[in-house]
Amino acid sequence: MEGYLDHLDTAIARQVEELGDSGTFEVFSLARRLGHRLALGCWMGDDAGAAPLLDELIADFEQLDGAEALPLQIGGAARAAAPCHVRYSCRAAS
Repeated sequence: MEGYLDHLDTAIARQVEELGDSGTFEVFSLARRLGHRLALGCWMGDDAGAAPLLDELIADFEQLDGAEALPLQIGGAARAAAPCHVRYSCRAAS
């Protein structure tokens, strides 16, 4: 479990760094990317969760992921019709 939590900390830190200080993101896409980053980091090592390898591995993984068909039929259409964008701004604590 401790190893998993270390991978989770690394995945979250990399995702936050990738987001930058302010902007917007689409909630479902970000959650999926973070999930891929964590899973690939646990499976292949933390280097797999870092760019540019991460994007290549996600593209390859998506080719293999048969679960993609079901969300498109059930939730994907609703998600595509009403994406959930979040605006954020990070400020240093005083």
